[in-house]
Amino acid sequence: MTGSILLDTILNEYADQLGMTTPVEKDSVFEIFAAEQLLKQKDLDSEEIRNGLIGGGKDNGIDGFYIFVDDEYISSYEQLEHIKKAKNIEVHIHQYKNSNTIEENVVHKFNTATSSIFDLETVFSPVSWNTDLIERIHGLRKIIIQTASAHPVYKIIYRHICKGDRFNIYNDDAPNESYIDKVRILQTTLARTDIGSAFFDFDLVGRRELVAMNREEKQFSLSLKLNENPIALDFSGDDKRGYIASANLKDYFNFITDQDSLLRNYLFDSNIRDFQNNTVTNSEISNTIKEEKELDFWWLNNGVTILADKGSLTGKTLNLDNVQIVNGLQTSYSIYNTLSEGEFPEEKRSVLLKIIITDNKVTSDRVIKSTNSQNPVPTSLLRATDTIQRDIEEFFLSHDYYYDRRKNYYKNLKKPTKKIISINFLAQCLTSLVITEKNPSKARSNPTILTKEDTDYQELFTESRDPNIYLKSIQVVKKVEQIIKDILTIEQGDELDEKLKKYYLFHISRVAVSVLLSKPNYHENEMLKITIDSLNEQTVRRSLEILKAIIRAYIEETTYSDIVNISKQTEFSRYITSNYLRFAQVSIVN
Repeated sequence: MTGSILLDTILNEYADQLGMTTPVEKDSVFEIFAAEQLLKQKDLDSEEIRNGLIGGGKDNGIDGFYIFVDDEYISSYEQLEHIKKAKNIEVHIHQYKNSNTIEENVVHKFNTATSSIFDLETVFSPVSWNTDLIERIHGLRKIIIQTASAHPVYKIIYRHICKGDRFNIYNDDAPNESYIDKVRILQTTLARTDIGSAFFDFDLVGRRELVAMNREEKQFSLSLKLNENPIALDFSGDDKRGYIASANLKDYFNFITDQDSLLRNYLFDSNIRDFQNNTVTNSEISNTIKEEKELDFWWLNNGVTILADKGSLTGKTLNLDNVQIVNGLQTSYSIYNTLSEGEFPEEKRSVLLKIIITDNKVTSDRVIKSTNSQNPVPTSLLRATDTIQRDIEEFFLSHDYYYDRRKNYYKNLKKPTKKIISINFLAQCLTSLVITEKNPSKARSNPTILTKEDTDYQELFTESRDPNIYLKSIQVVKKVEQIIKDILTIEQGDELDEKLKKYYLFHISRVAVSVLLSKPNYHENEMLKITIDSLNEQTVRRSLEILKAIIRAYIEETTYSDIVNISKQTEFSRYITSNYLRFAQVSIVN
């Protein structure tokens, strides 16, 4: 089977997993697939992958734009307020071409865009630059300015992705000097910008490389070499077992890294992983490793807690299945960063390990919550361990949905992407359709903050709510999304239609519920009256017309005119509720 046929087979299977099987969606499927492969080590979920894609025109040759600060993905502008110091800043710039042709013009466009993006005085106009791309560039600039005093290391990673054969460009016998020269010019251009000291990384990724990346699986079954036989503690007869052990720092480093010595981010509990970027604490741990060589490391450090579904001991090696590191994240990151930077050939120091073997989800949640409650970890980062989250997961499973309260848990189990529901997505649906003040603008603006505050979280996830309401909210949004896609796939919409499709999914869904219930606002229990079959193309078309009329009136009655920015304004969500009847009646007459 040739590389091209094999890749197309993989893409067809992937499209089915996404629920994107129409011919017009092939380019989008290729983009999502390529981005996921390239960023696999970053452990992004499906929503984060799509968040970094630059859809529509005026992208200036950039289809993907991803920013990482100390390995944390920056998905929204609101995250930037807390970033004052940084050690490493990575920017991934992608161009995806769903074609067998290798276009040299891709590198030329990278070059032109780079001279503007990294010139901090360049002013970007939506007339010639994509709105989403402008927002990301402004976010990057804010990071650069806020972290300047910390002197972070910048790494700019360019990737040209296509179905062509990389060997046609890079080969010893007849390299394509024209393409390679353009890459050299791009490197020179970056060196002349305001972050000229940045590390430059460029590569062409062809069909063979994509197939190879797709074959790389995350390894959750790992072997950990211990210093001595561990202390084994059997707690009960239902496979609950614990070990107290120690491992050499280098052996632990090997445990948490892959064959390329890259950190296995996916091993760390995703809900508290972001908290590892506490610069002061990390610096103290790193200094201990570097400077305190006369004292064993475990004397000065609380150690690491590891959960695993199964475990068996062979000599001094512990074989673990479904590994998850739930406490000691800063310790682990510091060991990784420090040992990656220097040589420690005669390393004799050790890290203390607490290893718990259990496949009981309730027990695992209690361990995660308890071990982290003893540290200054914000409670908002431990939401996934709440009983209500586990209850929603079980209820959704009974209705053929996979509630990913633990980021990428079901994705790693190879469940269909179209059936996986994240906490953030459910929070968006509830914010838009269920809570007293329906606010699709807030849901669209920044899903990552919807559950941060206790008051917001408690309004969204309350024990007294009928679980069918959680289910109904996602079913409505997903059905609306599918119908909109079908309508605009068959019919060529205008610019407003395209922006509604991209930025107003939650607004359309909110209006659709009002259409079905014939009222501007409603109690959440009234949603149970809705049958998903009644949410048909006619309902969505009417909802679109009502929303268009509301947007036009809002623009006329306010000082706002930017369609994209309007979609993020809470004031606009209130305008929908207060003016719905006026425009719903007009829609009926028309």
